[in-house]
This record gives sequence, C-alpha cells and structure tokens, in this order.
Amino acid sequence: MTHVLFKSKDMDGGMSRWSEYLSVEEPIPSALATWRNMGVDGPQGSSASGHKHLQMEPVVQLSKVDKFALDALNENAEGYMHNLEQWILLLLDLLAFREQALRLILDLSSTVITLLPHQNSLILHSFMDLFCSFVRVNLSDKMPRKMILQVYNILHVMLKGGRDCEFYHRLVQFVDSYDPPIKGLHEDLNFVSPRIGEVLEAVGPIIFLSTDTKKLRNEGFLSPFHPRYPDILTNSAHPMRAQDLANVTSYREWVLLGYLVCPDELLRVTSIDVAMVVLKENLILPLFRDEYILLHENYQLYVLPKVLESKRMAKSGRTKQKEADLEYNVAKQVERMLTEVHEQALVSCDAMHRERRILLKQEIGRMVLFFTDQPSLLAPNIQMVFSALALSQCEVIWYFQHVGVAASKSTRVKTVDIRLCKDWENLFFRPGEQIEDFALRLSELKQQMVRHGDTDLTEEPGGGEKPRRAVKKKYAR
Repeated sequence: MTHVLFKSKDMDGGMSRWSEYLSVEEPIPSALATWRNMGVDGPQGSSASGHKHLQMEPVVQLSKVDKFALDALNENAEGYMHNLEQWILLLLDLLAFREQALRLILDLSSTVITLLPHQNSLILHSFMDLFCSFVRVNLSDKMPRKMILQVYNILHVMLKGGRDCEFYHRLVQFVDSYDPPIKGLHEDLNFVSPRIGEVLEAVGPIIFLSTDTKKLRNEGFLSPFHPRYPDILTNSAHPMRAQDLANVTSYREWVLLGYLVCPDELLRVTSIDVAMVVLKENLILPLFRDEYILLHENYQLYVLPKVLESKRMAKSGRTKQKEADLEYNVAKQVERMLTEVHEQALVSCDAMHRERRILLKQEIGRMVLFFTDQPSLLAPNIQMVFSALALSQCEVIWYFQHVGVAASKSTRVKTVDIRLCKDWENLFFRPGEQIEDFALRLSELKQQMVRHGDTDLTEEPGGGEKPRRAVKKKYAR
C-alpha cells in the first residue's frame, strides 16, 4: 500500500516552532522492527540494529488481532495525524515550560537575596507564584499523554517511511518522568527544597493568626477601633499583621503545595504545626477552576513514604546519635500527624470555617456602618479593609470548593456536610453597588433580625464567645 506523505502549512509552522527550543537529534528508528511485525511496511535499510535494547518482539501483532482496524488506520493516517498535532504542540509547550521554569526557579533560589514576607516581598511573591504555577501545571494531567504520543508516533512511522518523529524520545522521557506527576515534581524540585522550607516557616505565624478566631476578635485585627479603648480610633491595632492577613490565601496555598512536593521540609521542627493547621481545614487541593486533587489522599501516597524512609534512615544510625535521635523523633511526629489529620479535617473543618465566617460577618458589618458614618477614615484603615475582604474571599472560595466534595475515592466515601448561614450573601458587595446601598441592606437585615428577636449573632453554632474588646455602643451589634 502506498502511503501519501502528510504535509501542511500547520505542520511546517509547527516544526519551525518546535525547532526554536528543541535541539534536533539523530532520529532513532526504534519502531521499525515492531511495525514490520504488525504488518506495516518500512524501509529495508535501517540502523535500528544498533539499538539492541529497543529490539523487542511485540507481544501482540495488530495485523492478526484486528487487520480491518489497522488498515483503516493506514488509510486515514494523514487526518488522524493532523488532529493530534495540537496535542503534541501542547506537550512540547509543557516541556519547554518545564525547562525554562526550572531554570528560573533555580536562579531565584540560589540568589543571596533574602526572601521573607517583610523583606523583598515582591520578589518572594513572584518566586512562590512561579513555584506554585509550575506545580499546578504538572499536577493537572487530564489528557492521556502516553496514548497521544504513541499514536502520533505510530502515524508518523506510517507516513514517513518508518522513522520516529524527531522529538519523540525527548517527549517519552518527559512524559515518563511525570508518571505519576508528584514523583516527577519531587525529583525536579529537590534542589529548591531548603529554600521553600525557609519560606514556609516564615509565613507560619501569619497562618496561625488567621486561624485564631478568638485572637482576631479580641485584639481588633479587623477593627478600626483601639482593641481596649472604644473612644480611640487607630489606623490599625497591628498594621504589619493586617497587611500580612491580606496575603494569607497565598500563604496557605504555598504550604499545601510546598510540603506536598518538598516533603523533606516537613522534618523541620517548626513545620509540623504549620502543616497541621492548614491540612486540618482543607480536604481538597484546587488546581484550576473546578479541577482539584484530594489533599490527604495524595499526602498519604507520596509524602508519608518519604517521612517513613527518613525515619528508617535515622533509626539505622547513619548520622551522629544525637542528630539521629532528633531526626527520628521529628519523623515520628510527622508520621502521626499525617495519619491523624485527615480524620480531624473530616470532623472539624466545616465548624472551623463556619466560625470564621461568623467573625467576618460581624466585623465587616460593623466596618461598613462605621465607614458609612465616617468615610474620611477609610483611607487610613484601607489595609485593614483589604485584609477583611481577602479573608472573606478565601472563605467564599473554600465554601464553594468543598460543598458536596467526596472526601475519599475509597469504597467508604464520606461527603462533608457544609452549611451556610442563609443571610450571609447579604454581606457581599454586588457588582456596581454603592456603599450607601450596601449599608442600607445591612440596616434592613439588622431590623429583620430585631423583629425576629435575633440580636446576638454569637448564639449561632460555632460562633464562639462574645467579643471581649471594647466597641463604641453606636457601632455595637
């Protein structure tokens, strides 16, 4: 059967695009012997004999299994190859992104510049955003990479006289290195692991504060009032911490992704509490839009074995006795935390976030009334407002990500019961809404609550105790 050589403008443009960042190597006709046995003709002269490790007899001969389908594949090879081009281009883009992103991450991590929340924060956020994007891109593996690559190469062999496509072996190596994805990420990011650990330790105190509802309420982190004297207004009781709280959503993402792909950093003494706080309030790890992976399941599969390996090595005494004992004890604590935190998250994550939503509802409602009454004080307190809005955004996103989520892929699937206060949506700014209209809605809501005899929001389940800090009677609940 005579094959028509496939050529199009798209193909020519694609090849020039590939050649920009892929070195042209000597093609290895690895598939030739295989395709002869399958019933596909190839050139008689071949250098495949020089690659003995690829000279394997196929287990299944397609011409004997389904000759009709194989003939149909030969007849329509040109069209199939054209349809697969965009997916191969995507794989090549991912390969190029991997090479360039790793190079930039290495350059940034090896610099002597201090990367901490209060020192070079812009560089820190750029570095960690690139790190998180690299992790998410490689965790998001929806398309069957191996199948697409193999089918494309089969079609190329049919149309090009038995030659593999020039980028085939590099793509095979790339796809195989991310099978499974987290395994490849462990290997790729091993060199940057210590720097990531330093960053995660540094953001720990801010994460602790964001989860301490009692402290946020009693010490006035989200209030324009002085935490102890209601007649004194202040820009913010804690200006630096208020600024940090505005970035807490990013910090939590750093922790979830950082410890997943750099598990050795969990063996730092201070890392256990940081990881536990964030793991205990999440069940899934969002990637893009509605795509996510199960958080605790992946920690059990890929992080826990690394911790157990460190524990075994410490027990074998490969280091000095004192250091080995410390490493063993830390690994044991991490192991216990990872095995217990999933059940804790299933039981308590909804209550924790519900209590936080109630706090934000109270503080933002009071804030709106105050700034409506005294708009000139909005500018000095803008950082506090940004923090309150950032925390609210985090809670809204968390809620809609976790509603109806199955907590495990096992046979005993648990669905977490996520509840939402019915009138909570009245606390959000609507598109194009003026602050006066927003304040009016809050006033109407308050009047409705008074009519129904509900004047104390802290009586809701999970609302916690009443705030102890002083507040002007005018702006009280």
